[in-house]
Amino acid sequence: MYVIPFTLILAGHATFIGKETGKVLSFDLRSKTCKVCEFHLNRKETVPEHECQLNWHGSSKSMEADMAVSMAHRLKDDECEINVIHADNDAATSARLEVEFENIKKKDDQNHVKKGISTSLYNISKSYKELQKDETKQYILRCFMYSIKGGDNEDDIKIGLQRIVPHIFGSHENCKDADWCSYHQDPEKFTYKSLPNGKPLKSEGLKVELNNLVQKMIGRSNSLNDLGSTQSNESFNQLVSVKAPKSRHYGGSCSLQNRLSAAVLQKNEGYGYLSKINEAANLSPGEFTMAISSVRDKKMEKRKEKKNSKEYKVGRIQKKRNQETAIRTSVNI
Repeated sequence: MYVIPFTLILAGHATFIGKETGKVLSFDLRSKTCKVCEFHLNRKETVPEHECQLNWHGSSKSMEADMAVSMAHRLKDDECEINVIHADNDAATSARLEVEFENIKKKDDQNHVKKGISTSLYNISKSYKELQKDETKQYILRCFMYSIKGGDNEDDIKIGLQRIVPHIFGSHENCKDADWCSYHQDPEKFTYKSLPNGKPLKSEGLKVELNNLVQKMIGRSNSLNDLGSTQSNESFNQLVSVKAPKSRHYGGSCSLQNRLSAAVLQKNEGYGYLSKINEAANLSPGEFTMAISSVRDKKMEKRKEKKNSKEYKVGRIQKKRNQETAIRTSVNI
């Protein structure tokens, strides 16, 4: 399961997305305002009975934890037990879930792990010139992610992490089983494509810093095993932002609930959800609606298949390198 919030100052939502299905299993909404209540209170009138949207009185920051617990209870009541949640490193949410549910385990999200390592490398690079090139930092970051994602269990991750620093500093004795190191294929011709002049790093101080970072990650190896990804949540949040732009406040009425529900249906059912809604309401599914939905669903599947291909990912990395090279060249000129 994945949980990630889309929290605004006055309203916010959160979603649970299944790791295997990629579909929204549960979602929740919190709002600190109600337009009907505000309208009548401002006119000093008695508020009539209505579907009040005000369901949160605490801080906006605590919305996430409350929604996560609420969704977990709802799924448990529906006999859908949650064993593992992949999320960011929000301590409040993790603590609330651990108190409410003894069997839920918190696992790290690979995007947040990657971002954390990248931040650490950037901080280290301030003191060491060898690490100041973006290409060098990206290479070391890839070594970390190869070691973490390539391990089948906690012990494999530890062994992989312990290889990184010796590998970067020219020692390949432990790289025989590492798929991401090609030294033993042809030791005489081996060069580092992303390190300065194709040679290993030399600074002893930098070596100590990187070893400290490795030990820090080894200490978290339990949560690094079988990493998940909240990328589908980020994609869903982008979908919601199209239907409910951040520049406008819909949380004071039922509009936000309806827009969020529409986004969930589109995520789970595709663009054809409109025709299904019409059929459920005993209306015509719409000939043109069905045709357009079919075309858009096919385009979405092709785009998804293309983005998951190795060629696309390699091309994306190369395009980023070319852009960085062009920026450096323009600055030097």
